[in-house]
Amino acid sequence: MRRSVSHLLSAATLSFLGGLAISAAAQSVAPMTQEVRGFNSQFVAQIEISNPYDSPQKANVRVYSSDWHLIEPIYLSNANRILAPNQKVIVTALIPFRHESHRVVYICNTITPRLGGIGQSYRGEVCGKVSAQRLS
Repeated sequence: MRRSVSHLLSAATLSFLGGLAISAAAQSVAPMTQEVRGFNSQFVAQIEISNPYDSPQKANVRVYSSDWHLIEPIYLSNANRILAPNQKVIVTALIPFRHESHRVVYICNTITPRLGGIGQSYRGEVCGKVSAQRLS
């Protein structure tokens, strides 16, 4: 009898959970991987970041080297901003080659949830990989 009661309880729980409308929104960076070419000492990379949530979110964009050290790009548009619900924004980065003919960088978007205008203690981060080739 005990086994059947726990089985019924599990079935009832699954039935209840299956009836809930659970939406799983995920932040994104597009494209996730890209190859670019440059003719001088720097290259340009563009990504699209988005806020899939139903509330405004704080977005911070950072650029990392291939060994995950923070680097300072020459120019980075829309690096820190509040994204409206379901808003998408193009981020443009101008990154130096550093006397290398090939460079890999990661452009990462970190979203800090905001409830009542206050940033929370947890964050989500997603990164896109950019592989750049110097042609000159």
